[in-house]
Amino acid sequence: VHTVPQSEKELIIEVLSQLSGFEVDDFGSSEIIIRAVPTFLTKNQKTETHIDTLIAIIIERGLTTDLEELRIELLKTIACKSAIKAGYTISRGEIEALIRDGAKTDFGFACCHGRPTMVQLDKDWFEKQFSR
Repeated sequence: VHTVPQSEKELIIEVLSQLSGFEVDDFGSSEIIIRAVPTFLTKNQKTETHIDTLIAIIIERGLTTDLEELRIELLKTIACKSAIKAGYTISRGEIEALIRDGAKTDFGFACCHGRPTMVQLDKDWFEKQFSR
């Protein structure tokens, strides 16, 4: 059961009902019940978070977006929220694997929103930072 803004409830039910794998029903004044979700959303313990993210995207975009764009935006958001973040420690082998795997793709050095995933700092940059 998810609490949603009453003014957006019909929109949310309509859009979710059109997405493959979802079964959604009205469940009171400002609640909906989601009885089924696509299997790709159940692969980890964050199903509820992913559904909340999807609902937020639906509210933000309304009916102006097509279903494929909505699905892609959800997948982008899931990917970004699952990404390795600053301050997270990974091993040298994991770093090398990320660089190697990234080089095999057309978009490996930027996230799905276009932000760089790595930058190259040369010797001149370091010397400038330390006034050398």
